[in-house]
Amino acid sequence: MACHQQWGLNSSEEVVAARRSENQAAAGLVGAEIVNFSIPDCIYRRAPTGELLYPEEVFVPVHPIDRNLDNEIAVALNTELLPDDRIVSPLAIGSHVDHLLTRRAAERLGRPLWFYADIPYLLTQNELLAPATVDLNETRLTITKRGLGCWQNGISSYRSQILMLFETRKKMQDAICLYWQSHHGIRLWHTA
Repeated sequence: MACHQQWGLNSSEEVVAARRSENQAAAGLVGAEIVNFSIPDCIYRRAPTGELLYPEEVFVPVHPIDRNLDNEIAVALNTELLPDDRIVSPLAIGSHVDHLLTRRAAERLGRPLWFYADIPYLLTQNELLAPATVDLNETRLTITKRGLGCWQNGISSYRSQILMLFETRKKMQDAICLYWQSHHGIRLWHTA
């Protein structure tokens, strides 16, 4: 796959192992716990006949075969959630199919939700923010300079994706810093 070359990895097994390691590194920076589910990323999901569901593009509508995957994700999430857990979901800006399914799954849970803007997609498609946040309330959270560094380091933990998403670590740091400066922190959106 072309993605594997761009990520500097040779196989789906290497990608999964690298992503899990990257998740652990990023989570470790903020003291979060990781739970891995058995649902593969969209680039690895296949039809019963073996064809890839998303062979060329991931910024597409949900494939008909995946039409109930959000329910499967919601069931998996429900097995891990505690009553007082706060759920924070992507807004699905940019329409990455896995972000769309994750948002739909979170909405199926019937619990109060918080949403974050999908970075880096928001940075190049800011016009998609308003439609994605209709009927949601915005909250701005102040993030200190130290917090900004932690945020940048968390993104840097995803070494395999920096080239594809930002080109360089420096460009990522600059983009996140500019976003942080323009909003004096970070914005989240939530249901009532």
